[in-house]
This record gives sequence, structure tokens and C-alpha cells, in this order.
Amino acid sequence: MSRMTTTLVTGVGVLIGIGFLAVILTFAIYYTGPGKRADTDTEPVVLENTCTVPLGHNYTVNGSDIVIKRGLQVYMVTPADPCSVQGAVILVHNELGYYSKYNRFVAMTLAKREYTVAMPYFFQDGSFGLTQQDVHRKIDHTLDYLREERNFEKIAIIGYGWGGTQVARACALYRGHIKAGISLYASNVSPEMALAVVVPTFFIYASNDDGVPISDVIGIIELLRVANRFLPSTEAEEAALNGSPVSVQIFENTTHAFANTGDTMNDTSLLMTSEGTFSAMYSWLEYFMTSESN
Repeated sequence: MSRMTTTLVTGVGVLIGIGFLAVILTFAIYYTGPGKRADTDTEPVVLENTCTVPLGHNYTVNGSDIVIKRGLQVYMVTPADPCSVQGAVILVHNELGYYSKYNRFVAMTLAKREYTVAMPYFFQDGSFGLTQQDVHRKIDHTLDYLREERNFEKIAIIGYGWGGTQVARACALYRGHIKAGISLYASNVSPEMALAVVVPTFFIYASNDDGVPISDVIGIIELLRVANRFLPSTEAEEAALNGSPVSVQIFENTTHAFANTGDTMNDTSLLMTSEGTFSAMYSWLEYFMTSESN
């Protein structure tokens, strides 16, 4: 065979080899590029421009104890789907305290409605000797954490019993920082305290609450009406009020703590009342968390 023929054959062989290698590389790039795998596992699809969490993941509501500024312990509960969070809620626990399963039940229930919930441990240093300044300081720390560390702009506050009283006081101080407040069966809330709130506040009471006489609740409603601050419902005209709207709802034929008795509720009528309470709360949150007027 001549030298020219040998060179030609060799060149053709090299070209064939290069072509075969190119096919292999193309195949490898296609099946192992972004979003592809060569094995049998499938990579979750990532939402673009709306969420950075993979689709197809089985989410559960997660609750955990964390420590924030100045050593404050906080029970944090995040919604099942992080992409659908509506806002954040500071939950002020009642006299049963931070570790009560009933208070944690409320936190989990709110998270199932797509709210991130932060419940500070208000009695961390003991309930005796706890001053109003201590309470506000812990609310301040929680607000700072939610805004600075979790980037929340829409924040509400909810409290039961003792916590409901603290919500009434907080709603008189945190204009521009809290979008809405909900106070449930709070004792020691005078008509003047209700009138002093500067953010939309919803008071919820039971008709047969031994700790909060119904006459006191009626007094709150009457003063609010006289001052043109009473909002019958979120469907009423808000613009005509002389200040931040305040609403009061009395649930009939029920007693104290009817909405946060957790998994021990065996009374059908009590369960229905509790569900009605949460429905009213959600309506208040959804309306004022999206409002630009406060």
C-alpha cells in the first residue's frame, strides 16, 4: 500500500473517531445537564420567579423552638407550603403558658392557614414580676426577628385570655408595625382601652364567660359606636370611621377558652363554635393584612 493511501485511511479513521466521541459527549450533556439525571432518580422541578422550593415535595407543618435576640425563646411554626405564606402572626399565649398543647394547637392551626407563627415565651423568666415593659420588649424582639431575619412586612398579633389583654395594649402602641390584632376573651380590657387602639383590632368574647361579664363587653361596643369606631364586619364601610376600625363579636351559648381547647374537644357544638371563631379570625386577617390603609 502506498504512503498516500495509508495517510488517507489514517485520516478517515481519525475523523470517524472524532465523530463518535462527539456523539458520546452530546448524549452525556443532554442526559446529565440542568434538570436531567443519567440515573433513574428525578430532580424536583423548581418554580421560576415565584418560589425557590421544589415542586413535588411532601410538606408538613413544622414547629420548632428557637432562640432569638437577648436569649428569647420562641416557638416557630411554618406553613406546610413555604411558597404560599400569607404573612406572619405573633401569638401571645394565655395563662397556661408557652408549653401548653392548647396554645401550640392554635399556632399549628394558623400555620395550616398559611401564616408563619411566632409565639414568644413571655413567662421565660417567671410570670411573677413580669412587667408591662417586659412584655413589650419581648414583642419588640419578635417583631425585629420577623422583619429583619425573616423579611416579613405583613405582621399581625393574636392573643387569648392574658394574651388577649396584651394584644389590646400592643394594638395601642404599634401603629405601622402591626397590620391587625385579634384579642380573644381578654379580661381587664376597658372601653377606653378598646378605644385607644391604633391598628384594626378584633375582640372576641363568649356570652357565658364568668371572667368577663357580658355587661363589660356591651360597654365596649357602646363606647365604640358613640366614637364612630365600631366596624360591624369587614364587609361594612370602613372609610367613614373616625380612626382605626374596631370590631367586637360575642359567641352565644359558650364559655371562656372555647376556641383553643385543641384535641380535647369532644363537644360538637363547641367544635362548631371554635371553627366559626377561626373563620371570623381569618376574615379579619385576610382583609387587613392586605390593606394599604394601616
